[in-house]
Amino acid sequence: SCDYSQLEPRTVAALSKDPKLLEIFQAGRDLYVETGAVLGVTRQIAKIITLGVLYGMGGHRLFEQLVLAGCGTMSNPVYDEEACENLIRNWFNVYSGVRALVRVTVAEARQQNGWAFTDGGRQRFLPSLFLEGRGWPAGKLREEAERQTFNHLIQGTATERVKHAMLRVDGFAEVYPLLMIHDELVCETPEGAAEDNAAVVAALMAERFRGVDLKTTYTVGDTWGSLK
Repeated sequence: SCDYSQLEPRTVAALSKDPKLLEIFQAGRDLYVETGAVLGVTRQIAKIITLGVLYGMGGHRLFEQLVLAGCGTMSNPVYDEEACENLIRNWFNVYSGVRALVRVTVAEARQQNGWAFTDGGRQRFLPSLFLEGRGWPAGKLREEAERQTFNHLIQGTATERVKHAMLRVDGFAEVYPLLMIHDELVCETPEGAAEDNAAVVAALMAERFRGVDLKTTYTVGDTWGSLK
């Protein structure tokens, strides 16, 4: 099993050129530890917030995710919805280059008649970008479409990197790719060569994308369940 390390955050760093994100990755520091220190939260919560932003979460969804992660209960949360909105807002204040990318991405989608694109040109139609009005339903649906526009760019582009990696791995005769699970490839290979071949696959998957290194790790096991 070979997978990418923090693929979506590295993708957003490559596309946004946010100086703080670039500095963290270039220096090999832990993104979630540094984000947590700035936001005043634990590494676990910083990871949930960061991935939530990139997945297009709003305050309500982040509130639910933090409760599921053990931050209180629905009736007595550690972070209520207003606090979650503030956490998202503060995250964008820290990584202001990402906020600028969101605005540009949404504006371009509106100029392109509601079509959002990945870096490789894959498209998604989001007509709710043109809804007018505030509150429910128009305002909420429009805000959701804006988040989905950015999410399509980041997750879609990250998926493209994995698919390009699959093509490179497919040319390696001793490895048979079985599954793609998010940013992970699970492969079969002869047992005696498993360790060496896994290292080769991890190297084939790694690349430098728009100035940011997409790093990989690997594990070897007799079954899928033993890989983690």
